[in-house]
Amino acid sequence: MKTAVKINTMNEAAPAIMVGSKPTLISHPTQPLRFLIMDAPRQANLHLYIKECKKHNVTDVVRVCEPTYQRNDLINAGIQLH
Repeated sequence: MKTAVKINTMNEAAPAIMVGSKPTLISHPTQPLRFLIMDAPRQANLHLYIKECKKHNVTDVVRVCEPTYQRNDLINAGIQLH
């Protein structure tokens, strides 16, 4: 996972929470199908992934890795998890 550093008000470096890498949007050339390929989120940055999903009107997520986050946050955001 990539980490960014932000400076807090006490001039101490603190890791910022961010998405690991930029999501890739793939569209089918002749069908109304679109796929958003993303890293596996962690619970700490899941809200950023949900924000990105909302930006692209994602309705379903297919998990292809071991669970690293609670499914309830996605479901509460109106995104089905498979």
